[in-house]
Amino acid sequence: MYEKNGRYGLVNLVINKSEFTLNNTLYQFTMAGWHKCNDLYHVMRCREDHTLEDSYVLISTVAGKGILKTPQGEFSLVKDSIALIDCSQYGEYYTALGQNWEFHFIHFRQQNMAQIYEYLKQRGKLVQNFSNASRINHGIETIITIKNSYQDGIEFKVSRLLSDMIHEILDQSMDSYRPDPLISDVIRYMREHFGEKLELQTLSDQFYVSKNYLCCLFKKYLNQSPYAHLTKIRIEESKKLLVSTNYSLKQIATMCGFSTPNNFITTFKKFENITPNKFRKQAVLSYQSL
Repeated sequence: MYEKNGRYGLVNLVINKSEFTLNNTLYQFTMAGWHKCNDLYHVMRCREDHTLEDSYVLISTVAGKGILKTPQGEFSLVKDSIALIDCSQYGEYYTALGQNWEFHFIHFRQQNMAQIYEYLKQRGKLVQNFSNASRINHGIETIITIKNSYQDGIEFKVSRLLSDMIHEILDQSMDSYRPDPLISDVIRYMREHFGEKLELQTLSDQFYVSKNYLCCLFKKYLNQSPYAHLTKIRIEESKKLLVSTNYSLKQIATMCGFSTPNNFITTFKKFENITPNKFRKQAVLSYQSL
């Protein structure tokens, strides 16, 4: 058990150093705990890391507000929201400015988890708002308790508890309203062609629907316009290039579909509250400190 009241807030966690061999059916946790963080707390994965394949983190917010940014978009993490994060992929999560963020978390591995993760991703359910997330929180607390008690057969008990939590998340995703499949097709097209000059008319022609229908569809399910979502994709892709290449801002602007370098810089700062160059420097420093 590790407890600390430090620069980023309170933390209470347990680390699993078991040499138990992972198989295809068992969930194995590597770390679990509780955080109450101030707005200095910020976790960033600057690039894809294939050594972390089959590794995930589950975050259950108890109070306050966190922000999660992934290639799928930006999400607010508030009380009773549950987020599932793939540790091998680019992403970041942090406390909202001027707030505290209290949450339970558990890092775990499972070799067949990719199928479940993809299922939830395709349905836009990697972050879900529960009416009551107490069972998820209780599951994480139970794992911490039994890990500290050195019980016999602990790995099997932990696997069962993690399996129950994942099934709880799956049940929640199935109970909630599912979006029009056209949304997924349009977003997939945006991700494949974000570097091109994509206009609303282009999307309308590609999917044989009116521009007005597309706008209404995005507003209904994503609460934003098609252009706003495309811009968000372009920003996320530009961040990957900023941290993984030495391309100039002009090159990245062109590759990500921005009309000019100035348009890229202005849009990036609007979304991230920081310039692309400063983001690149911070990301490099964060990566070097890992």
